[in-house]
Amino acid sequence: MAEKTASEQSNQNPVGRLKPNRKMVVFVICLIISSTAWLATTLTGTFTTDYTLPLAYHNTPFNARLVGELPREATFHYQGSGWDMLYLAFRKMPDSLIIDLGKSDSSSIGKISIRSLSLISQLPDDPMPYKVEPEWIAPGIISETSKKIPVIAKLDIRFRNRFDSTTSATIIPDSIQISGPPAQLKLINNVETVMLIKQDVFQSISEDLEIKKSLPKGVLQSHTNVQVNIPVGEFTEGSFMVPVQLKNAGSKKLKVLPSKVRVVFQAELSAFGDIKSEDFVLVADADQAISNGKPLTLVVAQKTPFAKRLRIEPEQVEYLIEP
Repeated sequence: MAEKTASEQSNQNPVGRLKPNRKMVVFVICLIISSTAWLATTLTGTFTTDYTLPLAYHNTPFNARLVGELPREATFHYQGSGWDMLYLAFRKMPDSLIIDLGKSDSSSIGKISIRSLSLISQLPDDPMPYKVEPEWIAPGIISETSKKIPVIAKLDIRFRNRFDSTTSATIIPDSIQISGPPAQLKLINNVETVMLIKQDVFQSISEDLEIKKSLPKGVLQSHTNVQVNIPVGEFTEGSFMVPVQLKNAGSKKLKVLPSKVRVVFQAELSAFGDIKSEDFVLVADADQAISNGKPLTLVVAQKTPFAKRLRIEPEQVEYLIEP
């Protein structure tokens, strides 16, 4: 038989064919082990890195004006092991850092200062920076003249039949601060909200209303919106016969006709049962009997706060002067 060629012998010897591949695997494993050991050793050393983040200023006091340039960014310096720096590289940093000028280290206008290290609370936890540049942020602030003025809510409320507000509307806040040139502030006595229009109301109202943009240029205001609350309840109608009392009668002897008149009122259902005729006092001024000789006009001198939309029937009474 003819001798086998070298190629044929090689094909028939798979162990020999695998020897180079086994050497390659061993080499790669050793390389990985040595690289890992080198990396672990290297990362135990000390490294430094910097992060620069933009600054955003919020809540500037409305009665103050900033002067001068403010830093637009802050640089945070870190130092630590390579493991710390590697961990830091994978932490998500905020898009910007917020500086609240309304909560500075000094509340005195013109002396506001903020220590930059106080901003680290907005950064991820460990590792912590050892230094921040700039170290202090101290904006220049000029105080403006200010005054307090009331807010007037413009309301057009139409209630469903038998429904009404149980108390007056409340405005929160009921007044605001404005600041600006003194000559302009003297001319401003109040501000108004935009008109609130409601139809067929049978439930309590709570609305945020914008304050009208009516202030002159250069005058700032502490609030742009207020909350208006109007409690609403269901009412029913009632009436009592109430005696007429005379005042300023002196020595005059007068007899009013009729001696009792009807007081018609509306009250919330929950309070209706607590209202009594004694809660109402009607008074006529006896001086009218002498001065003009006309019927006496009745005035409500006392009423319960639970009664609304009072009517007196009749509104005037006749009188007789007795000898």
